[in-house]
Amino acid sequence: MAEWDDTYQVTTRHNATINTGIATVDSFADTEGRGVEWRYTVDKGSGTNMRTGVIGAVWDTVADSTPVMEPDRHSDPIGTVGITFSVDKSGNAVRLRATVLSDGWRVDVVRMLIGA
Repeated sequence: MAEWDDTYQVTTRHNATINTGIATVDSFADTEGRGVEWRYTVDKGSGTNMRTGVIGAVWDTVADSTPVMEPDRHSDPIGTVGITFSVDKSGNAVRLRATVLSDGWRVDVVRMLIGA
């Protein structure tokens, strides 16, 4: 049987409100892990425009590479959800970014670093 070790780290992060444009939802140093999975919920505030999903990415800390993001796996939305996510690097920081089409979105995320 395989043994478990401490090669992961879970962090909860909450952004109360994200408005129109592009916002950084979460960021961390690329040396903190080799992969990440974010679980998220977005809500316009009324409970009528919501979605939940999972975003994953990996990157190479040796070469200054762009993270490879898997497609956003998400539930069918309740109502209309005007948010898309992307993952990039700025310097040595891996960033989860949200592009938002209207003001007032609540975004809650839980980050799990893999290979920490």
